[in-house]
Amino acid sequence: MCKFAVLRNITRTIDTSLCIRNYHTTDYSLGPPSGTKGPLHNSKSNLPSLFKKFNLDVNGLPLLTEKDCFRRIKFASQILQEIEKDPTFLKDAFFSDEGNFRLVKTKGQSGGKKKKKIYESHPLPQIVWCSMNTREIIGPYFFNSHVTDRSYLKMLRTYFLPQLISRGYNLKSTWFQQDGAPPHRSKLILSFLKETFDRRLISYGCPIAWPPKSQDLTPLDYFLWDYLKNRLKNYPDMKTDVDLREKLVHEIENIDPKLLEATVIEFPIRLEKCIEANGKRFEIN
Repeated sequence: MCKFAVLRNITRTIDTSLCIRNYHTTDYSLGPPSGTKGPLHNSKSNLPSLFKKFNLDVNGLPLLTEKDCFRRIKFASQILQEIEKDPTFLKDAFFSDEGNFRLVKTKGQSGGKKKKKIYESHPLPQIVWCSMNTREIIGPYFFNSHVTDRSYLKMLRTYFLPQLISRGYNLKSTWFQQDGAPPHRSKLILSFLKETFDRRLISYGCPIAWPPKSQDLTPLDYFLWDYLKNRLKNYPDMKTDVDLREKLVHEIENIDPKLLEATVIEFPIRLEKCIEANGKRFEIN
């Protein structure tokens, strides 16, 4: 029997109405798929050319090179070994990421006459940071501008770590994961995180290095961002960024804990699938 067959059985026992894959969406009306960095247009007819332009596959994920696949296999093997050694790993691990959310005007909101086009930069999206484990979400934390290593460090110091401690987590047993976004990779950030989490840091530049282009392996990318964008469609009357932030806070606070558990339980199953696929993209049935 496969090492994580038991986890599969646990996932199957959870009410199918909470199945995390039900929330995956390819509708881009509230922004591009989480993990894509390019500004995808809302028209689905333009998607094939845009996928090609931004070097994405048919699912909107970055195309993988042979080196990427090797890194993914190495990472998956390392984490599965850690889980085998420590059964509490999934409970002690916090996964993190930033997501972009924009208010999108629906038809009928623009008024009657067609206004003359004004050439100006697009307004910044709401940049939201969250971290999650099997039990809860820490966040959302809103960045007021583009994320830099200094603004990211401020968030870690003044928000994330105090939240961990106030909720009763032991920093000497907690694992922390982050992807390889540029602000996460600076010496300033890595030095701080290594000092805080020691070997329990999953990140670029660490013994357990997060593999690039692996949005299909992190719970926030394969579940949370798409789930929230889907839920926000229930609020067509949002008009301001304040409205958007309030709805995001409300939706995050009201996510069923069983859904979070199911999401993280799927993580090692995805790692197994990644190894079986030789590091390439894989299907989850």
